[in-house]
Amino acid sequence: MDAFYGSLSSVSFTLLGLWWAVVSFRKSEWIADPARRRAAHAVTLSFLVPGAMALLSLVSGDQPAIWRWTFVIAGGLGAVAAALVVRALAADPTLGRVRLLIVTIAALDAVVAVAVALSGFPASIGLSLRPLQFEAILLALLVVAGASLAWVLFMEVAPPREP
Repeated sequence: MDAFYGSLSSVSFTLLGLWWAVVSFRKSEWIADPARRRAAHAVTLSFLVPGAMALLSLVSGDQPAIWRWTFVIAGGLGAVAAALVVRALAADPTLGRVRLLIVTIAALDAVVAVAVALSGFPASIGLSLRPLQFEAILLALLVVAGASLAWVLFMEVAPPREP
């Protein structure tokens, strides 16, 4: 699992750096629009949170309490942050796909927090995975959802600006 979490951490932080470069291309459009700024922040969190979780799971060594607390706290905070972004975007009908992806990210973050808090969660839903394996799958899905969100947000046509 160390190889997976090392790779996930590297991929997440690389994607985060690339996302920040993308933001610089669209900054003039997004800076004036609070909804798009929030959506861009959601992308940042979708790479930062799994990257931090993966990195901290590597340094936890033989202390499972460290990665458990890290995943519960980060998953919970990620879910709350994503839910707040979804709420803030509710008034903008042009961001339906963006909202859907952020809801997906919020749900995945919440499942991470709950699954780790309830150590036997994978088995309770009929999966024969160790908790770290289950969390690895969820974190990989978080990164994929974040990359999808980044693509949709970057490729959207910005609404015309009012004079």
